[in-house]
Amino acid sequence: MATREVSSAQELRRVIWKWDHVKELRIKINPNISLDEAHELWSAVSTVSGYARLYNLHILVAKDDARTLVLQKIHHLQKWAQDVERQLGVLQARIDALDEMLLGAGPTLPRGYQPIFYLGMAVGRVGHGQSDSMPDPRPTNPRP
Repeated sequence: MATREVSSAQELRRVIWKWDHVKELRIKINPNISLDEAHELWSAVSTVSGYARLYNLHILVAKDDARTLVLQKIHHLQKWAQDVERQLGVLQARIDALDEMLLGAGPTLPRGYQPIFYLGMAVGRVGHGQSDSMPDPRPTNPRP
């Protein structure tokens, strides 16, 4: 009674095809089997009847559960990435609208315009020949 270790569904089929049907066939699953191979093997084996006896079925069950969990996480991350891409598209559209609004201000305000503040000048008196000794237009008691 030899125990054969398999790592894939193809290897399991090859072992069963080469089996001479005289001895009992014992099959052990390689613990380092990939999640996809374990899923394929889990789909190929039957727990009711068959040609051989599988001794570590728990590995297939655990790996198939792990594969299901990984696929759920991947699906969740793909949906999250799509939502982030949608939000980035909305943000880019708003940025483009603001850029167009700023550029559409016309020739009166060129891009990069820096206003100049003149302190001590009364705008109503500009151009009326006032002397340099104009009163300070700032309030004398500023609020805190």
